[in-house]
Amino acid sequence: KGLTAHAHAFHACTGGEVIWGDKPSKGAWPDEIETDIGTGDEPGPGLYDGYFLKSTWFPTYAERLETLNSRVRDAPEVQWMDLNLQARQLVTFGGQVKGLPYEADFTHLLVRDDLLVQHAVGLREALNLTEAQWDPSSLPQTWEDLAVMAEYFQGKDLNGDGAPDYGLCWPVQDYAWVFHFYGIFATKFQYKGSSDSVFFDLDTLEPLVDNVAFRAALRLFRRLIHAGHTPDLGRNSLKESNLLFGAGRCAFYQAKRGGLKYIAIKKVKQGDWQPTRPSGEYWAPRRTKTPGSTE
Repeated sequence: KGLTAHAHAFHACTGGEVIWGDKPSKGAWPDEIETDIGTGDEPGPGLYDGYFLKSTWFPTYAERLETLNSRVRDAPEVQWMDLNLQARQLVTFGGQVKGLPYEADFTHLLVRDDLLVQHAVGLREALNLTEAQWDPSSLPQTWEDLAVMAEYFQGKDLNGDGAPDYGLCWPVQDYAWVFHFYGIFATKFQYKGSSDSVFFDLDTLEPLVDNVAFRAALRLFRRLIHAGHTPDLGRNSLKESNLLFGAGRCAFYQAKRGGLKYIAIKKVKQGDWQPTRPSGEYWAPRRTKTPGSTE
């Protein structure tokens, strides 16, 4: 729907018409693009003016795509610098802009600040912080912080219904757990920045699984799994995780941005359980970046 609306706007502004090609099957999608672009020294027919690419395919086709630097510079309405830095990097190859990011998946963390205020004394003790060091608005800073705090809340009643609830909720069905695990591993291994690889050694192409950082990430991942709903409910989906958080059963919730947007839009409409401030106003969860690492 969003793309169709933009196509109508483009037509209204320029008179140009956007014609959508037939949607290939998921398996045939990269092959159809490669056929049209061409490979090696053999150019393709070039029947299409643009393509939808997954970011993991992008380097394969980048050299055959038009360089868009001047177009981006001459079109201030694109607001290039307002885009997420990582999203910009996904469509940049050799310093050249080769595409426009339509969407990108990033995980975020929702924090129940009402619980952090209510349990300030217990959390300070669990985190070994003095009263002067206690700043709930800045927590959790590290994955270790999140693990300690989630373990503290695990099994406590977080919504007043008398039933035990969960420290951390996050969808781990299918491939979703990979987002979470590699988010932990990257903060441990890429201490020099994202120029370092996270999946394979750049020189040998050996998988980066036999190292101190990977083992530390596995230990943390195990702690976080056991400080959440997975032991009780199994590998639940994004929708199921949304419902748990909406019912007030999670102190922390980590998911892709789409899930968090769904909660923000639907929560009041659905009449889910809502924490309140002393003034009686809704105490919205705090949205923050995923934790980092000091080790």
